[in-house]
Amino acid sequence: MNIQQFYQQSAQASLNASLAAFIPSIALLIYAYFIAQNFQLSILVIPFLIYSFFCYQKFLIHQNRAKEVKLSPLNNEPSRANIFEKKLLITFMPAPSLRMIFFTPNGMKAGEIRDESFLFIRWFLPNFIDKLLMKKYVLYDDLDRPIAFYHDLKDRILIISPNHQEMAAIYKTKNGKKKEFFFETKSVLVNNNSLQDYSFITSDGTQLVKVQTGWMPLEWGQRFVDANTPILSMKEDLSESESIQLFSLFITLYKYGNH
Repeated sequence: MNIQQFYQQSAQASLNASLAAFIPSIALLIYAYFIAQNFQLSILVIPFLIYSFFCYQKFLIHQNRAKEVKLSPLNNEPSRANIFEKKLLITFMPAPSLRMIFFTPNGMKAGEIRDESFLFIRWFLPNFIDKLLMKKYVLYDDLDRPIAFYHDLKDRILIISPNHQEMAAIYKTKNGKKKEFFFETKSVLVNNNSLQDYSFITSDGTQLVKVQTGWMPLEWGQRFVDANTPILSMKEDLSESESIQLFSLFITLYKYGNH
């Protein structure tokens, strides 16, 4: 997948969500006015119509972005991208739960984190109910092959390998208003530098990860036409195992805010 295909698929997903909310609403309105003649029933459809409207606006936005993307001929040829590259861009596919897709600066998909369960009903569940469900997420590479499974529990995140071996356990806590996570050999504090910017800092002050928005290089902007696309920078000497563990922290940051 390249970034243009991502915008096209996002547009289609937004349109599907819009229709999924709109068509039953119209059917209920017809029933309320012409069959039951109970006009109070029409109040029930208002939230769904509002949701449908916003999804349709997202459809138009993604559709326009797909048209604006400028890819070189090389970006249309099959090629591999590495999820463990130290500079990636973060996007979010419309979905009933988290689907976080990583792209390389040249516009090729490097991998993704997504919820194992995309039940249709979750489009409409409020967060306080959705939080009661068991959460399992998967880290995939660019060929959609699983790299690691994340079990998001109340007090920790368990990381399981594709052959069902436990790789690590990361414990959650809070340091004041900040989230802190304890790994096997270190603790990591998540700093919220601004509304969408984050940094992962160890107890000795080493910055492992930075997520920054609004600083899109001009050359990248030909492909990533949303100037607020988050840019992920990871410390150069991080191992793949360390990166897999740090990817789990994105689940805690984005699972209820970006889908």
